[in-house]
Amino acid sequence: MENNIHFLLLILHCSMISLTLAATNIITDQSALLAIKSHTSHDLQNILATNWSISASVCSWRGVSCGKRHRRVTALDLSSMEFTGNVPPELGNLSFLAFLSLYNNSFHGSLPNELANLRRLKYLNLANNNFNGEIPSWIGSFTTLQSLFLFGNSFRGSVPSSLSYLSKLETLDLYNNLVQGNIPEEIGNLPSLKTFYLDKNQLSGSIPCSIFNIPSLQLIDFSNNYLSGFIPSPTLNMSSLKIIDFSTNNLSGPLPFDMFDHLPELEEIYLSWNQLFGSIPSSLFSCQKLRILSLSNNHFEGTIPEEIRNLTMLKQLFLGLNNFTGKIPRQIGEVQSLEILSLIQNSQTGPIPSEIGNLTQLKLLDLSYNNFTEFGSEGIVSTKGDVYSYGILLLETFTRKKPTDEMFDGEMDLKRWMRESLSADSDSDAVIQVVDDYLLRKYDEDFEANMGCLISIMQLSLKCLADSPEERIDMGAVLARLNKIKVKFIKDSKRN
Repeated sequence: MENNIHFLLLILHCSMISLTLAATNIITDQSALLAIKSHTSHDLQNILATNWSISASVCSWRGVSCGKRHRRVTALDLSSMEFTGNVPPELGNLSFLAFLSLYNNSFHGSLPNELANLRRLKYLNLANNNFNGEIPSWIGSFTTLQSLFLFGNSFRGSVPSSLSYLSKLETLDLYNNLVQGNIPEEIGNLPSLKTFYLDKNQLSGSIPCSIFNIPSLQLIDFSNNYLSGFIPSPTLNMSSLKIIDFSTNNLSGPLPFDMFDHLPELEEIYLSWNQLFGSIPSSLFSCQKLRILSLSNNHFEGTIPEEIRNLTMLKQLFLGLNNFTGKIPRQIGEVQSLEILSLIQNSQTGPIPSEIGNLTQLKLLDLSYNNFTEFGSEGIVSTKGDVYSYGILLLETFTRKKPTDEMFDGEMDLKRWMRESLSADSDSDAVIQVVDDYLLRKYDEDFEANMGCLISIMQLSLKCLADSPEERIDMGAVLARLNKIKVKFIKDSKRN
């Protein structure tokens, strides 16, 4: 009997200890969350004031989720709650946290080192805020992390080589920051990586060969940086890789002759706006699932191979602003999935093949600024077609948007987007929204001059893009208008 009493007392004692620890732990979590509340200076939706009350369990607070077993905070989702503030170091005390999203708010400042304690994190999304400072190297200690989103901030410094320790990482997105320096070679040690975004930063140096050592990779986007050197050739069979975007860099040299032998599932490749030269490698035409091929604005030369017929799923072909010569191969007519064919400003000659008439899905055909046989004002090529193409070129140059961007789907295209943007807002507001961020910044000394110049260019581009050829401005008038814009811009700049 006495033994039973001792046993019951022991169970009761342990239960009391367990309850005490649980209460202490949930108080720790509550204190961490209240620190976030106190560091939030603006709460436009009044969420924290009305919902995060100490009279209720933290597990019932909006954006907070707790585990069933320990009743500890395991997820914190504050996405798009219009918060402004900074991240307190106490957030690092949420030691059971596996999911953290502060996406699309106005948090600012650098990330406190105490966040390194969040070793259970599997998902971390700090995107679309105003964070600055360097990307912390301690993120590399989150060994269970699967998704890392830091895009749309002002992070500086380099890409930490410690990220290579994240063996379970599947998504790495650093798009649209101020990250500089080289891409670390160690980044090729991420065995689970599927999507990799480093676009729109200030990265320099060469593309590491190790990037093609990641067999799981499905998408890689290093566009809009200052990368230079050759494009490395994959040495492994990259059977998962579907999209490559290295556009708008300073890459040079020819494409590796065997590059595409190892990319059997490739669907989209963007290499435009670089310094690449040489001919199109024959291995490219083995990529029979290719839907988008963009090589425009480089120094490619030679003829367009007849093997183009092998790309039977190709929808968009951009070869403009290069040094291609010779005739358009008649085999182009066999690529009946084509919706966009742009060969603008090359040195191609001869008649335009009648087989182009077989391309019944074609929505945009741009053959201007070549040396084709003249068809007259009613033919495929005309000066009015040149003006239209130039209008598109102006929009692409000053907005850094491509007709292939995901935002242009269905009835919405680049021209309509610009036209609706200019009609919806004042010209100045619209231009701020649509032009490339690097061209127009409110704190620039010549902001007003830049604004006036860009408004004039956008208006001119729409005159080039009138629906009816008869309504389009002619090229002589375009050049005269551009000269006036230039003179006014110089004058306004000096005035400031």
